Amino acid sequence: MKKTFIIIGILAILISGCRNRSNDANMQEKSIPCSEFANNMPIWSVGYCVDVHDFYLVRGNLLDCIKHDIKKVILAWNENSAIKIEFAKIENGTLYVNIPDSEKLTQRMGSTGAWTTMAAMVYTLTETHTYVYIDFVEGDHAGPGKYSRKSFQFSVRE
Repeated sequence: MKKTFIIIGILAILISGCRNRSNDANMQEKSIPCSEFANNMPIWSVGYCVDVHDFYLVRGNLLDCIKHDIKKVILAWNENSAIKIEFAKIENGTLYVNIPDSEKLTQRMGSTGAWTTMAAMVYTLTETHTYVYIDFVEGDHAGPGKYSRKSFQFSVRE
């Protein structure tokens, strides 16, 4: 019986200690070096911060190598995302792309999954263009249209 209380006491101390360090880390989040949030991919990605219950975007470290060639950017997106896109054209400063199979995005990812995927896609594709028109069959969770970075409200970590 005494051993049970000792074990419970030790667990309580460990758990409270972890919580205190977690809270300290939250308070100092702004001073953490950018390398802590590294995204070693050639596209933007979305993360979720459990402590503040919010999403944030992280710019891919390898994006600078390809951002001046939109076809390479699209290829990089397709290699790193479940949602595939195709280049259509560039007209009046707007990049046009198609999503040939949009069912996963619009019907199977839920609203949050579609929203975060669209945000990462738009941020990736607007590295060199202010706007991107994404054409696809509209579904319950996403619709086609002209998007910019202002279309999505996120914390951004570059």
